[in-house]
Amino acid sequence: VRCREKAVQEKKGFRLRMRLLLLMILTELSMGLEFTVKTSNLVKEGGIEYQQKLSYDPQAEVMMVEVPAHLDIMASTSLFDQKKNLSVVYLPAHQQCQISSMMEDLDLKHMMKLSLDYQMNRNHFGHDIAETVYKMNIVTPMTMNERENLPDYAKEFCKDSTITHLRSMEFQEFLNSTFHIFPHKTSHTRQKRHLLPTCATSDKCSLDGTWGDYCRWLVSNDPDKIKHIRDATVVCLICCLDSGGTKFTRAGGFCRCDHVTNKATFMGCKHVDLG
Repeated sequence: VRCREKAVQEKKGFRLRMRLLLLMILTELSMGLEFTVKTSNLVKEGGIEYQQKLSYDPQAEVMMVEVPAHLDIMASTSLFDQKKNLSVVYLPAHQQCQISSMMEDLDLKHMMKLSLDYQMNRNHFGHDIAETVYKMNIVTPMTMNERENLPDYAKEFCKDSTITHLRSMEFQEFLNSTFHIFPHKTSHTRQKRHLLPTCATSDKCSLDGTWGDYCRWLVSNDPDKIKHIRDATVVCLICCLDSGGTKFTRAGGFCRCDHVTNKATFMGCKHVDLG
């Protein structure tokens, strides 16, 4: 009986692997990419083990990085385009694609070479050999026109998903306080109420609204430098940096940043800002 049950389980496992393989082939064909080089690397993290999968198209210089859900980390699939300096991260749990530029020091050829070496020599990725980089991500809407200007493979990859811009800031570790201020480099003009004057603005962001973290193990242009990228998406509102006074600034039409101190004031000002 046990042998029969084992045979049934092995048959089901084989069918599942074949379905996944077929899905990957159909995905490649529909995106117009040919991932001719593929690797799978063992990762040891937080007392568990999993596989990070890499697929590379050397002609297009596009790489796909697949990381399964593990611990409190969400599953993610990333596309990196070296020629177009484009990064596309798909989060299946939320049916969302996040669009940004690639990391400045990311080198796909070095990354694939190291991945192949690690696979052949049965080495693993882990915190003992990697630098951990923490990134807080702010998502903003993407217009239909901007979506149309994406490469065809990105549009196919993100089909039926919400597509957003991504702006990231790096930290030594995730901050523990509830709110974080990220001043804008330029003033923000509110496009309502007859174009009110500007004020010095900032993003005020809350980790309480995060969807969860995702991560990737990437290689910089230094072939011996491995980075463990930890990403957390935060929810933000735009506020005026001017301190004191009433809830709203007549100059900017936004809440003052120092008025936002808890969930109620955060949500109230976010609704005002987006309304």
